[in-house]
Amino acid sequence: MALLSADFPAHAGAYLFLPGGRREEGESPLECARRELREEAGVSAEHWTPLGSHAITLKSLARVHLFEARHLTLGAQELKPQPNRTSS
Repeated sequence: MALLSADFPAHAGAYLFLPGGRREEGESPLECARRELREEAGVSAEHWTPLGSHAITLKSLARVHLFEARHLTLGAQELKPQPNRTSS
């Protein structure tokens, strides 16, 4: 399992989290998982197995897709700069 750690000042500390993110237009859940793992963790995988998907909450249409990645190759993270977000 790839667990990442980062500081989240709004939540007063460092937290562990799974790599993931939103799908880009025209991207399948598997393509998104491959891209996010490479971008956030610098990891590529040869074999991928879908583990299923679930809704974030009962009323949400958003789905979280989970995959098992095997035969990993480590590389450099490919993080993209994020726009500054302000809370209202």
